[in-house]
Amino acid sequence: MFHCWISKRYSDALYVNCGIETLCFGADNFFDENTSIMTQLLNNAIDDHQTQTDAQRFYFQEPNFWNNGGITWLCDILRYSYALSTHLCTIRVLSFRDSRFNDSHLKMFCAAINSRSYQSSKSLTISKLIFSKNRGLSDRTMGILFTTIGNRLQYLENLELNQIGVTDHISRVLLDFYTDFHFNYDKVRLRCISLLGNALSVNALKTMNKLFEDHIIDENKLWAHGTKQPFEIMVNGSKEDAQQCTFDPRLKIVIANMRSLIQSLNNR
Repeated sequence: MFHCWISKRYSDALYVNCGIETLCFGADNFFDENTSIMTQLLNNAIDDHQTQTDAQRFYFQEPNFWNNGGITWLCDILRYSYALSTHLCTIRVLSFRDSRFNDSHLKMFCAAINSRSYQSSKSLTISKLIFSKNRGLSDRTMGILFTTIGNRLQYLENLELNQIGVTDHISRVLLDFYTDFHFNYDKVRLRCISLLGNALSVNALKTMNKLFEDHIIDENKLWAHGTKQPFEIMVNGSKEDAQQCTFDPRLKIVIANMRSLIQSLNNR
């Protein structure tokens, strides 16, 4: 789909001040929202080298975006663009919600960010990432994702991982991530993680709660826009889970019928 665009000159063409705050790659909003990637391409807002004819041709032929050059095109932008590493850039949110994004795509996404050249090796200024409603994302790539956040996405504040394919393993990943990149080295600003719609056991909740029991999280370090920011992790749990232990209020447990949730996940 984007094979004729993939070159360094097009990734350099991403405007620093393009007037876009959110880029949406989701299937549900791929064509019909003002913030969708196709709408922005059609309006010539992202790539000043593409023609209006090209954009209209892509617009009216709904493809499998990622497997028709889309992931390579995105990775070229992440790998080479200077715009995404300057605070003058208006783009702050990347949304992959319900876009069939899977583990293979996430590995390429992280590899592109981690392979940025020395001149463009500054941390990206993205403040929010949304990967929700992609069941192809699993435990296998969560370690890669959070290592990339710690090393190259240090301005990230919000991460949405609702309704993906993770299990209790994510709790250990979070504990290691905040121990290394927050407690030990104070390199990250990630203060809000949403894991709603994932069937996590009470043992996973207990592991996450160690972030507060062991005083790993220090909210005095979580400053943004000149003010101290609150910290929270949102998860689903049963009423029994919430009553079984005393959890820190920053681990926000949203009561759900876990049996029904697990059954719905197994049916997908």
